[in-house]
Amino acid sequence: MSSILSVHIEGLRTVSPNVQNTEHWTVRNKRKKEQQKAVYFAWKQTAFGKRIPKPPIVVRLTRFGPRLLDGDNLQASFKGVRDTVADLLKVDDGDERIRFEYDQRIDRDYSVVIQVEAA
Repeated sequence: MSSILSVHIEGLRTVSPNVQNTEHWTVRNKRKKEQQKAVYFAWKQTAFGKRIPKPPIVVRLTRFGPRLLDGDNLQASFKGVRDTVADLLKVDDGDERIRFEYDQRIDRDYSVVIQVEAA
């Protein structure tokens, strides 16, 4: 499948829940709000004038960073990103017509890529 929409967000860092559990709740909340804001504006800029398919769709979230996370931490680290993508698609993130997939790559800089494809 080819990507209908690909949003690349330089510098966006997703963090393992293992790290989040040691932080004060205000630090976690601030990071989540910053992630959501970055996703919202990058999406709006990239998607402007493009036709996004209606569900069923596949949303692939890819994390780039210096270290890999294990599978459950990878998925949990995308919570704020996933919620924002679902809001932008005007659906609930638990809607069975949307399949979220998670991937990661080692890179010295942090970034996130969001790809949307027809299912």
